[in-house]
Amino acid sequence: MFFIYQIILIFIFIFYIPVMFLRGKMHWGLIERMGFISAAKLRKLQESRNIWIHAVSVGEVLAVASLAGKIKAAFPEYKIICSTVTKTGQKIASEQLRDKATIIYAPLDFSIVVNKFIKAINPVIYISAETEIWPSLYLNLKRRNIPIIVINGRISDKSYQGYKAVKFLIKNVISCVNVFCMQTTEDATRIIALGAEKDKVKTVGNVKFDTVSDISSRNKRELGFSGEDMVFLAGSTHLGEEEIVIRAFKELQKEFKRLYLIVVPRHIERAPEVFKICQQENVSVQLYSKLIPGKASAAGNIVVDVMGELRSLYGIADIVFIGKTFVKGGGQNMIEPVSLGKPTFVGPMTENFKSVMEIFLKEKIIFQVNHPSELTGEIIFAFKDGDKLKNIAARGKEIISRHQGATMKSFEIISGQLKSI
Repeated sequence: MFFIYQIILIFIFIFYIPVMFLRGKMHWGLIERMGFISAAKLRKLQESRNIWIHAVSVGEVLAVASLAGKIKAAFPEYKIICSTVTKTGQKIASEQLRDKATIIYAPLDFSIVVNKFIKAINPVIYISAETEIWPSLYLNLKRRNIPIIVINGRISDKSYQGYKAVKFLIKNVISCVNVFCMQTTEDATRIIALGAEKDKVKTVGNVKFDTVSDISSRNKRELGFSGEDMVFLAGSTHLGEEEIVIRAFKELQKEFKRLYLIVVPRHIERAPEVFKICQQENVSVQLYSKLIPGKASAAGNIVVDVMGELRSLYGIADIVFIGKTFVKGGGQNMIEPVSLGKPTFVGPMTENFKSVMEIFLKEKIIFQVNHPSELTGEIIFAFKDGDKLKNIAARGKEIISRHQGATMKSFEIISGQLKSI
């Protein structure tokens, strides 16, 4: 069965290469993912025993940054290796973990590639942020008696249905994991139903609640805005959502005369495309990288084309829209702007943050819009209730603080594993 998996993976890889090329997602990191690690990096990896932390992309990197710091401080005899999958993940990891870890790309899940990485890294433990099941990697780590810990684990409704369909294939892989640190009791129940042993599953909460204390906010005047200007920030937008945001922005300008727009596409390489969309919609914009500090552009509207700026820009926003909630679906991190007390709006598709949304909706500190055509009206309606906005501004951080602590709980579990080695 494992052999068949490898064959299927080869065919998927061969098919996906031209797809990546056509989408402009080809990058040199893919060479490393195929097992071609540079001699200089190999020497660095082999200098000591290592703790291997895997974080797929930006969100996971930000989630593990604090944890990596705690591990490094408590276990200085080990070096930390952080692997990511995406190019943006690499950049953010290089910034966030520059004094804490060596950054590499994660191996493709071919047995020969995985074995090369394990031999090079020589990890004492493997820690994966969120629930990624890689059969070749997990089976080979287990074969070498290297503990595997999943932190911030979650299983969406869609993933759960998919995993259930192939439970007979993944049960042995799931059994390789020593501890699952899951976000919610529902996530814990699901991983047990898929084959995890009950005593290996812990419910610790969402690590992303712990990351909000690291947000460093910008000041409006740094970008040339005055205190009277209002900023509508659309964060982590996906293809098809910029048009929705621009239409809402144009309507909102009739209500808020000094309103400006900042769009931060989820994939920063789309910034030139988003810039053109704005121009086609007769919205004058300037690229963030071209701004002169302290001086506003002619129109004041901005398309962000620099990675790693979104979190700090939330601080200057008066209205926030979170992308991947109207198009494609799943949602992006809405915890950050809510923690800053910002009126935050999302579309209906937020399944990747199901438990977070349940908390925020119950506490009435977020606005969920059912259809793009309703976004403008919902924003205007919300701003007519000044007391509600003040309540959101006052309660956001306090409510989030109630749900913090997952990082420390995860660290204690990891620490126990490391001490037993």
